[in-house]
Amino acid sequence: ATGVPWAVNDPFNYWTSGGNNLVSWATAHDTQQLEDPWLRFVAGGPITSAPNTNPQPWPFAGLPGDEQRDHSNLFQNTVINCPTFSYSLWKSIAQSGNKNNYYYAYDSGSTNFRLDGTGPLQSFQQATDGKSGVFFFDTDDGTQPRGLYTDTSPTTNLTPAINIAANSGWQGVSGFVFLNAKQFATTGAGTLGGLQWIVPPGEPGDSSTNYVNLRYPSGAGTVLTDPVTISQTTTRFQNIQTYPPNGEWYCTDALNGVCGAGAVTNGAPRKDDYGAPFQDTVVLNGVLYISGVFSVQGNANYYGSLVAQQGVLDGAGTPGFYFDERLIKNAWPPKGLNIPRVIVTAWQTDL
Repeated sequence: ATGVPWAVNDPFNYWTSGGNNLVSWATAHDTQQLEDPWLRFVAGGPITSAPNTNPQPWPFAGLPGDEQRDHSNLFQNTVINCPTFSYSLWKSIAQSGNKNNYYYAYDSGSTNFRLDGTGPLQSFQQATDGKSGVFFFDTDDGTQPRGLYTDTSPTTNLTPAINIAANSGWQGVSGFVFLNAKQFATTGAGTLGGLQWIVPPGEPGDSSTNYVNLRYPSGAGTVLTDPVTISQTTTRFQNIQTYPPNGEWYCTDALNGVCGAGAVTNGAPRKDDYGAPFQDTVVLNGVLYISGVFSVQGNANYYGSLVAQQGVLDGAGTPGFYFDERLIKNAWPPKGLNIPRVIVTAWQTDL
């Protein structure tokens, strides 16, 4: 899909040139529809059929541009650093004994685990089914993960592959999951997971003044199949209670950014931190870190962030991914996820 203009050969900053920026571009395309305001694709290798080998094969040509044809959001031959998570840190957190923290030791010679190494045998699916918290599934020998998923030598200590079938009835998992398996996949064409609230990213921009004002699909619970429209000069005030059980609200163009029962219009567009929430069925609400690979199979949906340390395999599936921007805005975990926002890993007192 097309998107907003990005800087030349720079997948981390929006376009600025000759004194122009996103505001200039959005004003030139006011009232026009966008395919995807947030899409940015970054590949470590080349993009098939790209006209050149430049990091940005289709740079933005300048104002006014064509919002339906611009592909400055596609990057190739770019250094990609996969985030890593500390094995020892998260293992100690899972073993802390705190509420909703679960440590699972691998049962040698099987595909199952035991809670704290002593509980009854459970599969990954049984241990996480419809639950929330911090989950740590250890390696087969309880030491730092090593060895590629394809490595059949004794140096590999990742546990056997986990494949959850669509007809299994798995309701998914919420929170943070550290999985030391060779491979993870959900298979089949059926529906997996449970219904969760999905919060889209905020309006694209690099400041409170340099951004694209959007008209989101109206109404709480609206899926992202309706068009998103540039509304750079028109106020789009919305004040919707999206989470009645928790009393949370969603607002756009609200005065001073105040959102709640008494919110009023700002009288002019303002940058919104998040889009209009909607509901969808997902197998993940949070972060899933896999020491091995993720195999693209089935059609399950994932919400949050999925990190496969050793890569992604083409499994001919069509899973869907929603990124939770709150992960990089210091607003995660949200209410109701039942995991702490702060974990004490060391404590020192005056002597």
